[in-house]
Amino acid sequence: MYLRAKQSTTDDETKRYVASTSRVSRYPEEEYEDMRTKNKRRKNESMPYMRHESEGKDNCRQCVHNIERQLIVANGEKTLICLTPFEPFVSGFCHILSKSHSNMSTISADEECLLEMNERKHEICKYFDKRHNKSVVFMETYLKRSHTNRHLTVECIPIKSKYESEAKIFFKKAIMECESEWALNKQLIEIKDKPITRLIPKGLSYFWVTFGPKNIGFAHVIENEDSFSRHFGKEVIAGLLDIEPNKWLNSKNQSYDQQFQRVVDFKNNWKKAFA
Repeated sequence: MYLRAKQSTTDDETKRYVASTSRVSRYPEEEYEDMRTKNKRRKNESMPYMRHESEGKDNCRQCVHNIERQLIVANGEKTLICLTPFEPFVSGFCHILSKSHSNMSTISADEECLLEMNERKHEICKYFDKRHNKSVVFMETYLKRSHTNRHLTVECIPIKSKYESEAKIFFKKAIMECESEWALNKQLIEIKDKPITRLIPKGLSYFWVTFGPKNIGFAHVIENEDSFSRHFGKEVIAGLLDIEPNKWLNSKNQSYDQQFQRVVDFKNNWKKAFA
């Protein structure tokens, strides 16, 4: 009985405080209930991220503690650049990864991670331009319902500079033709030096692609994950460069020596590019 009386007194005090501090003239009971509703909603919204952080780390192949050390090319505060454990479907293929498992996608990542990731993109472009005379295609596929793709991963695909203009045409056409023409969202979103975080709302599945160091490219909101290939970006690149499907669908893991040699070559050229 004492506890009920104490709770009642606390609630009454809270209501009176809300009524005295509110700029909106309304009943304190309504204001108090609004606060409780908002707090409950914030708590519910944060739960998926908390569960994601605590449950998926051990099994996440993109988490820093699960990546074989010989594959890491550059290690920053918030991000890292690493090569793949399997034979790359194009020479120089690499990933930019968030070091925090809580960053599931570009849209949900924290600002510091996004800033460093942008610096990484510029470094990779400089490297391939100076050492290999190549441009770089950056892309991310985020599938909300997927359990195998819940860690921010940007794929970096170097292509000969002469193919960059053609790559833009290929991707624009592929995005315009994917999924249904009766989609609820705009089929093709053009990225013109505007952050992707301002173009796609949180909570949606999406694909985006940009070309070179400037933030220019295309994005697409994925409405049906069942019909959208998680290899969409690679399929477009494969069509552009006439690459056989088995090169990226059934990639074979390389031996430690093969991986190590690939990383050594990459690092040596990386140092020369920034010397």
